[in-house]
Amino acid sequence: MLRIQNPNMLINIIALQDAQSSTAIENIFITQYELYKALSDSLKEQEANPSTKEVLRCREGFMGRI
Repeated sequence: MLRIQNPNMLINIIALQDAQSSTAIENIFITQYELYKALSDSLKEQEANPSTKEVLRCREGFMGRI
């Protein structure tokens, strides 16, 4: 039986994709590269552009629902 070693990683990716799709409806477009870069250690969230910050806030809302 195979199991996912870190199920939180999968949930986080799903939340990011949902946030990206939801904000696209509001004409906020961002690439997945920009999202993952903002979440990495190389770029602090405070230094991200406004569109990236909005998508990350939307992700936090999604995570709060689960």
